[in-house]
Amino acid sequence: MEIQETQTARLAASRASDPEVRTFAEELLAAHPQEQQAERHLLDQGRTNLQPSALTERFESGARDARAWMSNESGSSFDRDFLAIEMKEQTRQLDWFDHMLIPGAHDAGLRAELVHRRSVAGRLLEEAKHLFPRFPAPP
Repeated sequence: MEIQETQTARLAASRASDPEVRTFAEELLAAHPQEQQAERHLLDQGRTNLQPSALTERFESGARDARAWMSNESGSSFDRDFLAIEMKEQTRQLDWFDHMLIPGAHDAGLRAELVHRRSVAGRLLEEAKHLFPRFPAPP
């Protein structure tokens, strides 16, 4: 999870009106240190080298824009938009894992970590999809 995503989840954990949406945001925040620890472990072993790219900057920029937009919302509109953003983000991550990261991972340790992180993204997507229908769009 990039820094911007963490900040968006932190915003949702403090501003979501629904307790289950707050819990979901807290789950996103809890996953972040685990991801960082796994990345550090792989870097320490010389298995991979994480470099910023135009693609990662695009994702970071999108998360910044979403957080700025959400800062002006409240109540169920905030909850709905946060879940919509997370569904889009988790879907993007799954696509990235399936089509770029996992197929390109030749190191067994890196591949196993990516497969694990893919399963976390899949679980988070399903949880957001489960919560989303509770917040209908305004008429």
